[in-house]
Amino acid sequence: MDINLRIKQLMEKRGKSQEELGTALGVSSKTAHNYLNGNTKLEANQIPIIARFLRIPVSYLFEESDIQNLLIEPDFLYETKKDCELCKSKDKTIAALEENIELLKGQIDFLKKQVEN
Repeated sequence: MDINLRIKQLMEKRGKSQEELGTALGVSSKTAHNYLNGNTKLEANQIPIIARFLRIPVSYLFEESDIQNLLIEPDFLYETKKDCELCKSKDKTIAALEENIELLKGQIDFLKKQVEN
């Protein structure tokens, strides 16, 4: 499967528009449209940006796995430095991250039990 088709499918699944993709990449929506339709090739440095935008591992764009089974990664994994600067204190940020770690531990335990059964 072509990477542009994979990106289109993931964008549809996530409810993302080509305008949003263009904004994430710092290009016009027309350029984003050209990327998605294969009229313009993506540059290598754009791949991680798209992965962050879609909240997926970069490798997922190149794998032949089922999109329906993709786990959505939490937004907090992709917070930027700018996002963190918006927090009023480091303690608040640390507490939020610790809470997210506990949630992830719960998800891991749940998934382990599913695999065991």
